[in-house]
Order: sequence, then structure tokens, then C-alpha cells
Amino acid sequence: MSERLNLTITTLLQRYPEARSVFVAHGLEGLVSEDGLRALAPFLTLGTALRSRGIATESFMRLLDGYGRADPRCAGVGGYPQER
Repeated sequence: MSERLNLTITTLLQRYPEARSVFVAHGLEGLVSEDGLRALAPFLTLGTALRSRGIATESFMRLLDGYGRADPRCAGVGGYPQER
């Protein structure tokens, strides 16, 4: 579906720092808390986190898409058009 599902939570939040609210809105606040960021986020991929909580990937990614479009580092990744 999206290459972003294979990114660790740490990497994802580095690319989309504002996306923390998407995690909180989906009940993953523990994952993006100080302890979660230290213990789990460097090793846990987004896809694994969503599957383990039974969260619909499509709805999560739609919300996340709103954050990634502004980040030029995401061009060509996860369905974003490559800038020319």
C-alpha cells in the first residue's frame, strides 16, 4: 500500500512531526509519549503498530497524507508525486 507503513515510528515522526496528533487520535498516545518514543518507536514500524491495534490503515494514512504533502522529503514516496 504505502512505503510509509515500513517506516519506524521514529522516522515517521521525524518526517511528519505534526502527525503526532494522528497517533493520539487513534489511541496510540502511549507510542508517541516520551517513554514510547524511547522504548518502542525506534523499532516498531507503522504497519505493525496499526495491525497490532486493529486500526484501519486507509483511514490513518488519509489523515497522515495531510501532513506529508508539505514535506519535500516525501516526494516520490508513498504515492506522492515526484517534483520536477
